[in-house]
Amino acid sequence: MKDVLTSIKEELLKMKSVDSETLNNLFNKYEVTESEKEEIMNYLSEEYQDDLNKDKEPTQEDLFNLENNDDLDDDYTDEDEQELAIIRADGYKQDTVSAYFTAIGKIRLLTTEEEKELFTKLDAIKLKIKDTKDEQEIADLKNQYEEIKKYVAEHNLRLVVSVAKKYQGKGLDLLDLIQEGNIGLLTGIDKFDINKGFKFSTYATWWIRQAVSRAIPDKARTIRIPVHTYEMLVKYLKAEKHLIQVLRRDPTNKEISAYLFNKEENYAEQIESLSKEELKKYLKDKHIIKEKDNIDHLTNEEIVKMLEKKDYENNLHRTEELKTLAQDIVSLQSPVGEDEDSILMDFIMDDSEDVEDIIEQRQLRKFLDKFLNKELDKSIYSGKQAKAGQFSDRELDVLRLRFGFCEDNEPHTLEEIGNKYHLTRERIRQIEEKAIKKLQNPQNKVGKHIKSYSINNKSIY
Repeated sequence: MKDVLTSIKEELLKMKSVDSETLNNLFNKYEVTESEKEEIMNYLSEEYQDDLNKDKEPTQEDLFNLENNDDLDDDYTDEDEQELAIIRADGYKQDTVSAYFTAIGKIRLLTTEEEKELFTKLDAIKLKIKDTKDEQEIADLKNQYEEIKKYVAEHNLRLVVSVAKKYQGKGLDLLDLIQEGNIGLLTGIDKFDINKGFKFSTYATWWIRQAVSRAIPDKARTIRIPVHTYEMLVKYLKAEKHLIQVLRRDPTNKEISAYLFNKEENYAEQIESLSKEELKKYLKDKHIIKEKDNIDHLTNEEIVKMLEKKDYENNLHRTEELKTLAQDIVSLQSPVGEDEDSILMDFIMDDSEDVEDIIEQRQLRKFLDKFLNKELDKSIYSGKQAKAGQFSDRELDVLRLRFGFCEDNEPHTLEEIGNKYHLTRERIRQIEEKAIKKLQNPQNKVGKHIKSYSINNKSIY
């Protein structure tokens, strides 16, 4: 894997830009499998995120398919103006959204002749800017360009709404979708070539869709995920929905994985042409064997089964990750109830330790610290009160060092304490065990004091 990844990275570094088509060509060149492709994309998503997210220029075929798509709303009538004026977003009612729709509904659409005239002017201004060296003249030309561009954009705002409203319910408010679509519209104006033979509305729809669809994975989630991961998440959700309808129950991770990753690799043909060294390197890159492993005793059938098993495990792991990503993120401060007088955090059980136990544990550790460092009354260490559990200096030292009641506050190993007293690890362990039994003996004053605490004292030792 590392060799394939390194080779792809080296080729990418030689390129000025990176896009999805470039990556697909590299994947085909190096015969990258689906599981390897996911790992490579995760690796590259950080360094090449901006390039990978760039929207590609539509081809003639793309525009032809878009223009002949029955779902494309690029022709408008007076009925459309009335429809836009009454569209309501959930919860907005008669406010900003309806006011915006009413405003853009009053702006008439451009005729074909007007579009041709305006874009001809824009093309002429672009050429003049390239040929002109005078800075003042360039500034004036840019101002003219922006004025015409703004005019064209204003007369196509309804096109943005017609596209954006189809993306509702995916995490962004309608106004946010429209804003992103407007950015795509401006990109379409800058890139449109009137000589291609397509209507501007067809070409602009491509860029509006690109802008809106890219904004959803980038901005809809509280925690952003890479675009390729979001696209895989969409496939996961569609697969889960389909399987629920077919099975009439919630599908298992294994069933979703089998449905999502149903493409089987022909490993038998792949390994047949490889030499022993190449096969060993191939299996090592797949994380199936290690460098020192011997594969001479393995048959091709056994190797194919190992590869298929690895793919199954990887696909199941990816499915589990997607299931985790599919969960909604909810704020702990979210209001709960009809009156919204409580928050979600009030209903979540706290699994942490009880405050009283924490206080008792601290008090007990404080007592042990003083005891082991001989800071308590001398009668505890000798005399009748300590008869049942008298501690030697060595026992106290071993306990202090073992449990961090010393100057550096760090627990020491048996070997470290043994080196200090020139004793074996086993002998130190015996001394420690004997001393702990004395601490736990309720017949002596120390043991009786320790037993008075209600917490589980074993956690202290």
